[in-house]
Amino acid sequence: MPSILDYYEYAKLSTAAYIKLEDEPTTAGDKIAFQANKQERIPEALAKQMFVYDPENNPNPVWEIANKNAYHGNDATGFAATLFERDGEKVLAIRGTEPSEQGMLDLWKADIGQIGMVGFALEQTISMINFIVQLRGDAGTNNVDRLELVIDDTPPPSGNYVTMNGLVSDKYAWISP
Repeated sequence: MPSILDYYEYAKLSTAAYIKLEDEPTTAGDKIAFQANKQERIPEALAKQMFVYDPENNPNPVWEIANKNAYHGNDATGFAATLFERDGEKVLAIRGTEPSEQGMLDLWKADIGQIGMVGFALEQTISMINFIVQLRGDAGTNNVDRLELVIDDTPPPSGNYVTMNGLVSDKYAWISP
């Protein structure tokens, strides 16, 4: 059972998931701490304590991003997440709604359009599943099976689908491997 200190670590990592690392060529701890402070996500001292190993000042294990595939910045659906690791423990931290990012994609399309109408962010869920499958695949490869959401005017020739009743016409949606 997680302790209160575990919950504190998870809260820090949930904030760290919002650090944008697209412009960083490395996932080194000092670069993460620098970006966290520069983007005003986490104060510098806390970011260094979380991500920068320093035998003299911070000899404790620090959180790392294992490889470049463990960071998934905002994609076309608005999904973003980071897999952090420390001493064999892995924590997948997923960003929440970012209303000012990507022309309010999260707010309008995911939150209002999908969560409000379907009950969950369908496209972001598929992105999350694809990201997890990629993380579980061979290290350093993107050669994994991916799911795709298909929305069409006609139902698929076979398999399960849902009908989306629209204002103009009905659409059919299904997930294709």
